Amino acid sequence: MMSILLVGVFLSLLIFLSVAGNILVCIAIYTDRGLRRIGNLFLASLAIADLFVASLVMTFAGVNDLLGYWIFGSKFCDTWIAFDVMCSTASILNLCAISLDRYIHIKDPLRYGRWVTRRVALATIATIWLLAALISFVPIMLGLHRPSHPFVIESGGQNYPTCALDLTPTYAVVSSCISFYVPCIVMLGIYCRLYCYAQKHVKSIRAITRPIDIPNSTSKKKTIKQKNKALHIHLHNHQSSPYHVSDHKAAITVGIIMGVFLICWVSNTKI
Repeated sequence: MMSILLVGVFLSLLIFLSVAGNILVCIAIYTDRGLRRIGNLFLASLAIADLFVASLVMTFAGVNDLLGYWIFGSKFCDTWIAFDVMCSTASILNLCAISLDRYIHIKDPLRYGRWVTRRVALATIATIWLLAALISFVPIMLGLHRPSHPFVIESGGQNYPTCALDLTPTYAVVSSCISFYVPCIVMLGIYCRLYCYAQKHVKSIRAITRPIDIPNSTSKKKTIKQKNKALHIHLHNHQSSPYHVSDHKAAITVGIIMGVFLICWVSNTKI
């Protein structure tokens, strides 16, 4: 009993923090003029998707996990599963849109304002939510998401209903490709391109800032050579030069982004 109480308190705290955090993100973007940029519209859409996950999915999932069976009825079970699929899909697609937006902004900042307008961003967000709704509510309301025989739990001579996302093979393959695999491949490609672009940018900076000798008086040339030699010795003795730090940070950033993405969502995408 004590363990169930502790798990309930932990889940309640987790849901509260998720709801409060995403609400604060939306409020910050809406109230702060400095954050009212086009790219942050995708961030607001991501926060709304995660807010729905916390309030509409995690809440009922917590009750179901604590009790061990579903108490909200079979009709609401389908609705809850549909919201689960829709919000999770919208969250992943918003992450993909954010990565694409950042790639365009970094790769071609001069044309970014012409390509990514407010209308384009809103149309992209609407498309994301429409696609997420189509692959969730339509098949689930038609009963295409699970086998015909519902599962029950037998305890103490009584049967208790369950509500779980038990997918048919066809729906599992289609929904997994749209909700996880395709966005994951796109994000991997985008972040790999960003990392290569960052390395190319670092090499360009290294070439531009490389110390050179200025043809002048003998004393100035000697002084410059001494400084260049001292700089060379310093960079040779310290492996954490600015260029090494830039490469290292780029690698860590890409690794963290994709690592967290895969860890958080691969457990929810099962075939």
